[in-house]
Amino acid sequence: MPDRTNMDAFSTLMQHFNLEASVYNNSRLSGDWNVHKLGNGRCGFHMITHGCCHLSVGDEINTTLEYGDLVIFTAEVEHQLYACPQVPASDTGLLCANVNFSHVGSKMILNALPKVFVVRSESNHQWVEAIQSMLLSENTQTSFGTDVILNRLSELVFIYALRQELEAKSEQIGLLALYKHQGINQVLTEVHNTPEASWTVESMASFAAMSRTRFANLFKQLSGWTPMEYLTWWRMQLAWSKLQAGHKVYQVAQSSGYRSEAAFSRAFSRHFKVSAQDVKRQIKSELA
Repeated sequence: MPDRTNMDAFSTLMQHFNLEASVYNNSRLSGDWNVHKLGNGRCGFHMITHGCCHLSVGDEINTTLEYGDLVIFTAEVEHQLYACPQVPASDTGLLCANVNFSHVGSKMILNALPKVFVVRSESNHQWVEAIQSMLLSENTQTSFGTDVILNRLSELVFIYALRQELEAKSEQIGLLALYKHQGINQVLTEVHNTPEASWTVESMASFAAMSRTRFANLFKQLSGWTPMEYLTWWRMQLAWSKLQAGHKVYQVAQSSGYRSEAAFSRAFSRHFKVSAQDVKRQIKSELA
């Protein structure tokens, strides 16, 4: 059995970014139907829960979607869904959800992915069948809690889809490719779990069993970032979460690996273009 004492780097990333899904459409469509969406730039997905339909996204995608197929939008663009021309009399089940991240750092991950991509059912049957079974079962219920359960299942659908895209096309994803590389992922898992440690490029390379030069070059080649740029980025994501949770600035500085509150505050302001104290004040005003 794998050791789950420490979550892997991708898991901690998703945990801190705290996604929430909200189903806004779960219906059966019949006849010569057509849905034209202008695109709102939001993150979300469509899932075919029965039958088939056709998807058109400008000049990028023009394809038929079958039962179990997913269309993921990291930033929804104008698109069209309509009845399958070859099966005009069939019904189509369509579940649509918006996905929101409460953390500002999610933009870095979403921007590293295509704005729209399709996840086919034949490549994800091991997990999509189980989740779809629960979705369809819950969809027939009239009991209390149905909306919440559908939303939570939709969150699982989205995370599974992101993981599958990462596993299938890591060479095109940039920053996320770091989590696919076994050696670097091991280092980042340790970095995520101990951000307060005195990390250097040398210590990261040693943990990955690589030379400093090989590690730094590979890291840059995969992501476009240096290891220290990633370390700073991750520490800032944790810092934002802890400030949101009500921690004091000096406590956040220490837990983020900074020797002084002043050094941390300068790094935070450079990264987010807003001071840590301003974030604290904003959170207090929102809770008041």
